Amino acid sequence: MQETLIVNARVHTMSPRGTLRGAAVALRDGRVLGVGDELSVRSLLGRSVLRVDAQGGSVIPGFTDCHIHFTAFAQRTEQVTLEGAGGLAEVLERVRAKAADLAPGEWVVGGGYDRNLWPASDRPTAQALDQAVPDRPVALASKDGHQVWVNTLALERAGFLSGLPDPAGGVVERDEAGRPTGVLKERAADRIWQVVQDPDLPTLRRMAARAQQRLHALGVTGIHVPEGPTAFRLFQEMATSGDLALRVCMMLPADRLQAAADLGIEGGFGSSLLRVGPVKIFADGSLGSQTAALLDPYQGREADGYRGVVVTEADELEDLVARATQAGLAAAIHAIGDRANRMALDALEPWLFHSRRRGLRHRIEHAQLVDPRDRPRFGQLGVIASMQPVHGPQDRTLVTRHWGAERAGHAYAWRSLREAGARLAFGSDAPVESPDPLLGLHAAMTRRLPGEAWEPEEDERSRERLTLQEALEAYTLGAAFASGEEAAKGSIEPGKLADVVILSHDLAQLPLEAWEELHVRGTFWDGRVVYRSQDLPVEMDVRVGS
Repeated sequence: MQETLIVNARVHTMSPRGTLRGAAVALRDGRVLGVGDELSVRSLLGRSVLRVDAQGGSVIPGFTDCHIHFTAFAQRTEQVTLEGAGGLAEVLERVRAKAADLAPGEWVVGGGYDRNLWPASDRPTAQALDQAVPDRPVALASKDGHQVWVNTLALERAGFLSGLPDPAGGVVERDEAGRPTGVLKERAADRIWQVVQDPDLPTLRRMAARAQQRLHALGVTGIHVPEGPTAFRLFQEMATSGDLALRVCMMLPADRLQAAADLGIEGGFGSSLLRVGPVKIFADGSLGSQTAALLDPYQGREADGYRGVVVTEADELEDLVARATQAGLAAAIHAIGDRANRMALDALEPWLFHSRRRGLRHRIEHAQLVDPRDRPRFGQLGVIASMQPVHGPQDRTLVTRHWGAERAGHAYAWRSLREAGARLAFGSDAPVESPDPLLGLHAAMTRRLPGEAWEPEEDERSRERLTLQEALEAYTLGAAFASGEEAAKGSIEPGKLADVVILSHDLAQLPLEAWEELHVRGTFWDGRVVYRSQDLPVEMDVRVGS
């Protein structure tokens, strides 16, 4: 196997050794062999090595995205993309164009529309889609993925026009006459996806290969995936064929908990390539779809007392946590609103000592709005806060609009949760947001996107910003801790997996105003180059003699 020497680097080891300037890293047989001065590290390697000059840029452990919907991300590039569409007319035009390229009768599937960006007079309806595409079913996921907009053919195929009652934990928007409008939320949306035609496995593998390349170019070497059997089969097939070059922690859907328990499958089963993670359970919905479960009514909804949607009621949530824990599986509970986060913590609390004995590391996914009284419970219960920092600046306007200024001041409380003892593990929620960890780092440190002007309302929330070291930890060592792999990855130390990223600049010296210049120059996974930019100097270093 190729031996590699990375030199002239600012190495963020994420270990007790800290950050080393002008250092070198040796990689061999898929492991880190040594870290230190170039002369000493070079002596650990053989005669012929691949010498990579970091040119003073930062070298960091490979990023892990702790929350990415990988197959959805992979498929999005071949679906109708609705990101940035400013209104109904623009969406319908994109849908028409996509339908023209498809075979007769094939579903038009897409996503990314954001109703919050549209004029108030524009409303997504089945009738509007019928006029654009009358001869085939259409299913369009919202930006947050918690609602789907469909036409009449899709409503028929999913049984919504046959008088079926609304599913528990789901919302079917209806007109004055009680007819479905075409917008379905939470578990009602699930019925649509159950009848949508999925791509076959060879097609999905082709999409996955491209998605994997895109992640490598962003420095991502590991992913935690909250998806179902199709994704699990995909990763197994890719692993068997040698095509999988990401370390995958697979979250199990709650509806497969009993099957996993009956088989005796416990968390951590697998390998460093593909392993079983926690059971994914939904407590509520999302901010954008206004289905996040709140303790108090939504802003402007005080009159009717609307507080969002509880997807899994408290008694069922407690039962799922109990069954998972007894089966040796941690829980990963999706909770956006403060009510949902309290429900999740309440469900986990009775299992504190049992979980510690079994080594189970429970997580709350997103934790976007946590009541200040509940923050200390994360540390007390050992609950990991699996968060996506880019949501902070992206959702700023929606948070104030739907939750109000006071609750907005409590949202995305990265520092407060960390200081309360929560272990942070960062991700992207792609394809909801970009999977670029460099955007996430910037958001965690500034609560802004690169190049974005400072928003006055963020002044009082700036206390939640993280340092560079703290934000990096959440993408590396914190991510490894979340999957129980901190002994094998998450830092650059001898014996650990050789998943390493070379950046174009020294993170410790780069002004935040110049962040847009920062990019990944090289990504090493299992000791081999899986991405290399044109500006990364690489040469063979061959030494002659005994």
